[in-house]
Amino acid sequence: MSRLGLDFARPRPRAPWWAWALLAAGLAAALWVGQQYRLAERELASAQNRLQGLQARTPPARVQRRDPAAEAEQAARAEARRALDAPWGELLATLQRTRPQGIALLGLEADARRGTLNLTAEARDYPTMIDYYAQLQSTSGLADVSLAQHGFQDDGNARPVRFILRGRWGQPAAAGGNGRE
Repeated sequence: MSRLGLDFARPRPRAPWWAWALLAAGLAAALWVGQQYRLAERELASAQNRLQGLQARTPPARVQRRDPAAEAEQAARAEARRALDAPWGELLATLQRTRPQGIALLGLEADARRGTLNLTAEARDYPTMIDYYAQLQSTSGLADVSLAQHGFQDDGNARPVRFILRGRWGQPAAAGGNGRE
């Protein structure tokens, strides 16, 4: 049988010079990266401290978002408040006080914002209608009263005159101007 040539104790070959140079370059690069990392950490900490100082001096600005639905609701409430604050009692008392016996008030459409009114009424005859019209023209609290429409109603034997008067009343809101449409 032949002899086996196993040599476990053979010396290793020496590493070439370029391997040692490469190892030294890697170590130098690792040291340089570590130093750069420490510098970046210091700069970051300094910037964070400056930022915290600035934030402590100036309070954060509140961003107000406009809510169209809330604004519309607020405008509707203000309009309702103005309408309810109108002198309705004075208007109704004036119309009731000036109404003669031959006049029946059928309807009242009043706009408090514009300060306008449409009064639908019925009179026994033309002279009663004309007297009531003249009386409303000279009534304080009403202005620019005009006869908008009139006509006979067929009501069996009687022929009453139905008419519509338009005018201004109260103090129109600033947005309504002079109350004319």
